[in-house]
Amino acid sequence: SMSCYGKMASLPSPTQVAGDHVRVFETWYRRLDPAGTGIIQAGPAAQFLKKSGLNDDLLSKIWDLSDPNGKGYLDRSGVFVAVKLIALVQNKRELSIGNITVTLPPPNMGDAPPHPPPPKAAGPPHPPPAHHPPAHPRPPVPAAAAATSANSAIWTISPADRTRYEQIFNSLGPIGNKIHGNKVRGVMMNSKLPMEILGKIWDLSDMDKDGSLDRAEFFIAMHLIYKSLENHHLPVGGLPSEMVSSARRGGAAAQGPVPAPLAAPPTGGALLVQQQQQQQVAMGPPKAPWVVSAADRA
Repeated sequence: SMSCYGKMASLPSPTQVAGDHVRVFETWYRRLDPAGTGIIQAGPAAQFLKKSGLNDDLLSKIWDLSDPNGKGYLDRSGVFVAVKLIALVQNKRELSIGNITVTLPPPNMGDAPPHPPPPKAAGPPHPPPAHHPPAHPRPPVPAAAAATSANSAIWTISPADRTRYEQIFNSLGPIGNKIHGNKVRGVMMNSKLPMEILGKIWDLSDMDKDGSLDRAEFFIAMHLIYKSLENHHLPVGGLPSEMVSSARRGGAAAQGPVPAPLAAPPTGGALLVQQQQQQQVAMGPPKAPWVVSAADRA
């Protein structure tokens, strides 16, 4: 069986690659592969590599060098190689396998902040000073103060948002006006947010802790997801009251039967993208486009 490996490109050993920093590399690897399967799928691997802040062009070169046989996933050697290649780029060295055993400090994989940094690609970079105003203007309650003032608009669910979330809710086929956690999980995973954030979103939105989301709870979950994707940090110390009240608005009207064509739009990623495209429509003054789109689908 060894002969079939002869033709395949092989990567240098993890020990050669990591040098003195094996423990740091190993920690990252264990986080990606806690069960020790030896296989890191493309999705989680890419999400991890993106924490380096490198652009997609560089990351795809790094991927190709770390998965030389095009298997579509990374093994342990591949993860070590990818991490080291990131260190090369961050230290302004040439990105090549030839440099893989050069001694370098471990790369910065965005571990310093307690929560994942916002995606680097989103718009113009923020000058750091804006993020860290001098400590004195804010006495001990920054989170609560911020939540009540600046953030209240962010966390209020507008009628346009409701329409959007309502469609997703209906498309998932609620039973007894609730959607089971397993179904919601698929939609949440499609957002590609880190699991830690998704866990917090679930805990915030499943207010009665019954493992399912009713309409209002689902609207809250969707709103938290979309706002997290826009790089807002999740509210601290529970849900803002205006969020809960805006999720519950529209009582009886919102509970009516769903017209058949709206009951099953496409699921999964396509659905989220479609909702985002339709959001622009929903923001406009007239409510008409929704009516038209419902009729078109019929």
